[in-house]
Amino acid sequence: MKQILDIYHFSEEEKKDFLEFWTNKLDKSKNYIFYNEDTKIVDEAMPLQVKPLPGRSYRIWFYIIEADGDSRDLENPDPVSLDVIPANRCDKGDILVEVGGVM
Repeated sequence: MKQILDIYHFSEEEKKDFLEFWTNKLDKSKNYIFYNEDTKIVDEAMPLQVKPLPGRSYRIWFYIIEADGDSRDLENPDPVSLDVIPANRCDKGDILVEVGGVM
């Protein structure tokens, strides 16, 4: 999971917060797979309503499922493509970053 958060350029504090939040929400005796959702799917399900709309926005959402016990699921979860990656969230300008998960 940390590798995926690194791909999205999460800061150390953001990674800590994300992992802490989901660690407290999920059953510790089970394994889970986090699939990153395509922004188009997220936009269709939950249209973004922010005024004024920032110059750039990133909606980083994960679909979370319980692993079925097959260790291959945990090693190679075959996630949705990571084609849209925030290049550098530290650029100047208005940027909205939304992170979430759904089970």
